[in-house]
Amino acid sequence: VEALNWFIDRWPGLAASTDLSSQLTQLYEAGSSVFEPNPCLDSNTVLAVQYEQLKNKWHQLKQAINGQLAQYKSDHFANNQSIDFFGSANQSLRVSAEPFSILPCDTAKTCGVFVELPAHIGLLDLFPDHVRMAHQMGLGSIQLCYDQVGWSNRQTEPTHLNNNKIANFKGQLNFELVGLFQDQTVFKKSFTSLNNYTYLFGENSQEVLDMHCPLPLVGTQINTQLDRGTYGLFPNRLTFLTAQRTDISALLKNNWQEGEAWQQQLSHEKQSEYLFFDELNDLKKTVNDAFLNHVNQAQQQVYRKLMYVNTARISDSELSAAVFDYMVHRIRFEKTIIGLYPDLYTEPAVRSALKGSQQLMNTTFFTQAFEKQTPLIDMLNEGDQLLAKYQPIWAELPVSQSHSLFEQTRNQLIAAMKRTQKP
Repeated sequence: VEALNWFIDRWPGLAASTDLSSQLTQLYEAGSSVFEPNPCLDSNTVLAVQYEQLKNKWHQLKQAINGQLAQYKSDHFANNQSIDFFGSANQSLRVSAEPFSILPCDTAKTCGVFVELPAHIGLLDLFPDHVRMAHQMGLGSIQLCYDQVGWSNRQTEPTHLNNNKIANFKGQLNFELVGLFQDQTVFKKSFTSLNNYTYLFGENSQEVLDMHCPLPLVGTQINTQLDRGTYGLFPNRLTFLTAQRTDISALLKNNWQEGEAWQQQLSHEKQSEYLFFDELNDLKKTVNDAFLNHVNQAQQQVYRKLMYVNTARISDSELSAAVFDYMVHRIRFEKTIIGLYPDLYTEPAVRSALKGSQQLMNTTFFTQAFEKQTPLIDMLNEGDQLLAKYQPIWAELPVSQSHSLFEQTRNQLIAAMKRTQKP
């Protein structure tokens, strides 16, 4: 209309000599129809629904980003992938106990015990956070083993033979649990059974009572002299064999599975209760550097897919498909406003949402975040904040919009129509 008025002002004779009435009438009717949309297309309802769809596409995009990070962890970490790339390097991880078993550290120090015990999460939690992180990232492996198996709180009791030269020995089963990282000892912790067990029949002596593991004595002879003479017997002695009264391997394995005292002790752990504890502080920097390197690599992978929309949809990854779907709906939302409700574009809040410096997320938003190397979690939080910021607009739009800009243009068109009419 502005161009038409400019033409008429400069060449009024040419305009007057040309019959433009039908064309101007069509232009007038077309413009009026744009500003008088179908009543069923209420802007509040249509745009509110479209905005909810846009939010859903954004949430699907966030899920696809998490899927991309999970795929990265699956590709690079051999162990359980519980590392949170949105967390810090000193995050507390739960290492799955399923692949772990507890075997003897040194069979020479387990009092003849050689059983395989299942591990559980409580035991793995005894390792410091950064050591578990190092295990998860494949910088080394944590291990559990048991050592120094034997008897504590030992005492003797008489046998049914009423012979004070021999005795039964009772005590509590005791062992040390050892935590290792790359064969380096991290901690040692002592576990003792609640119950007492008769573990040996042997010579009643302090030397035997002092033995933590009397296994070497099993099978040796015990020679005793009769107290009341021979009564015609010769020689004047009785011989016994030292015998193990308890199968330690079975006792340890069965009680471990049934949840004996040593497992229950894990509920209130204190570092002071360790026999030995090494923080492995030298490992912390290595873990931190490796964590930041992995986070950076994974973040670059995500940003590359966010910035370059695969319009051909060939060999789409889940993330690429989610980016495409979000961007298509972002464009559709904008075109819906411009095409169906052009007068809404005069609203400052609407223009801000679509074209302002804090507009709803688009390719430019992702590119700027990449150039600034904004952490993914911060970028996603900013997106959530923008969606929340513009949420109220679409439900609060006035039913009847101002036609001031349209009226000005229409008045110009009416003036042009009058000026081109023949007398």
